[in-house]
Amino acid sequence: MRLPDQGGTTSVYTFSVIWENSKWKLILKKERQLTTLQQNFLTALFGEAQGDPAQAMKLAGYSETMRYTEVVEALKDEIIDQAKTVLAMNASRAAIGLVDVMLRPDQKMATTKMKAAESILDRVGVNTKTQDNLSLEVPQGGLFIMPAKEVSQNSKVIEGEVLDG
Repeated sequence: MRLPDQGGTTSVYTFSVIWENSKWKLILKKERQLTTLQQNFLTALFGEAQGDPAQAMKLAGYSETMRYTEVVEALKDEIIDQAKTVLAMNASRAAIGLVDVMLRPDQKMATTKMKAAESILDRVGVNTKTQDNLSLEVPQGGLFIMPAKEVSQNSKVIEGEVLDG
């Protein structure tokens, strides 16, 4: 969504709508405008530099006196978002790799391939979902839940059985 700012320029916003406290709430977030140098750094980092920030800085055209930790700190949110995208794009390869190891377990480095594939799938959320089945039998009259009893420090707790006489 593009909205005019007070200075007359147009900024890009993302928005989300959530239901909160019995009302719809609109959340606008101004997207960060990256410089050409920053965009070139991100492109190089996830491209030709193969994840090496120092190499990405050279390819992007940063000064040699600039420390890569400063650039990475300034762009850490964008780097993390891009890393998530890279993992998501390779999730299908990871899934196919797992199936390949399952079908041909005698191949070279099968264990390593399987662990790498599982790691990618875990990070994109494929393996983390668990389903718990819970069943509860409630007596016909219903169920009444009482709050926990507060026990004072001077009280004595005696545990035992009650026997029908």
